[in-house]
Amino acid sequence: MTLQWTAVALFLYAEILINIFLCFPCISAQRWRLVFGWRIWSWLSPYWNKFFFAMIMALIVLFV
Repeated sequence: MTLQWTAVALFLYAEILINIFLCFPCISAQRWRLVFGWRIWSWLSPYWNKFFFAMIMALIVLFV
């Protein structure tokens, strides 16, 4: 597999792993509220949209 498809596969596998982790029923809603209430998320929030679009553009470039 070439390097570009390895990068795409790694990104997609990481996304699947994060989504599976977020769906664990053993973690209560109160715990998630505590985790998502950390100050680091509010500090990183202005950059999430830019990071998302950069990753989408990278995947489009790798696909083309």
